[in-house]
Amino acid sequence: MALSTTVSLGDGVAAEVVADQVISTAFGANVTGGKIKSDFLSGSLVKSYTRLVAIAAAALTETTDATASQATDSQVSVTIAEVGLGVMVTDLLKVGTSVAEIQQKLAELLGKGYAKKVDQDVLVLSNSLTDEAGVIGSAANEDSFLQCTYEIEANDAQGYQLAAFLHPKQAHDLSKALGGVSENQSAILARMDMLSRLGPAMVTGFKFAFCGVDIFITTNTTTANSTSNHSGCVVVVGPDSPFIRTIAMLDGSPLDGRYELQRDASYRATEAWFTGAYGVGCIAPDRGCRYISHISV
Repeated sequence: MALSTTVSLGDGVAAEVVADQVISTAFGANVTGGKIKSDFLSGSLVKSYTRLVAIAAAALTETTDATASQATDSQVSVTIAEVGLGVMVTDLLKVGTSVAEIQQKLAELLGKGYAKKVDQDVLVLSNSLTDEAGVIGSAANEDSFLQCTYEIEANDAQGYQLAAFLHPKQAHDLSKALGGVSENQSAILARMDMLSRLGPAMVTGFKFAFCGVDIFITTNTTTANSTSNHSGCVVVVGPDSPFIRTIAMLDGSPLDGRYELQRDASYRATEAWFTGAYGVGCIAPDRGCRYISHISV
């Protein structure tokens, strides 16, 4: 067990990190949470999700016996696994100093570390989506981005609310393509749906909306072939999302974002842990589109 000591944290930190502060930080830093499908599981560590395949209608003839269609389905299983991170703070460190600001920083590290893992696990599912748009080696642009929406709508998913999870550089290149090289050309100034959203991203990651698609930025997108090409995605959001995160239930409560303190007398230290248990899966791969672009500056 690695110890946080007077050497590793010379400025000091109090071990009594406030639980609700850590949890609120975690969920505030989570970009994908609340936008994809969520479920809860108890009594097993594996849950299977069944999706029925669409059945086509056909013309019928009077007095002629109609032929029944065959119903088919597909199934995806999600396996629950534990995720967590923690620190151990020594007694000497607590005695030496207790700086409130450093205490808050530790809370942020734990919360953001957990949120980052959640986003990474969800966004890697973009590799499982049926369709793909964008070109390796080319910057994000309006045409390739709109291809994502076309691919989803062409899969009979028209009318659903869409959201994009993009690397910040992908979102920047898209806004630049819309507004011209200097991003202050008349084309973008004439778009009121974008004009009020060109500032810094909100805490939730929201950056701007384009053609009805809410765009969220995160550095947790996956790489595509090299670190210079990232794979974002455009997906249906809400209960019909292609992605699902299944959270374990422990004693009737969700085991997600649980914060605990534990005293370790032999180490003369206190442990602070942020843990959870969940599984992720792509249950409707045709309701999203992977978006690849070059992000090097």
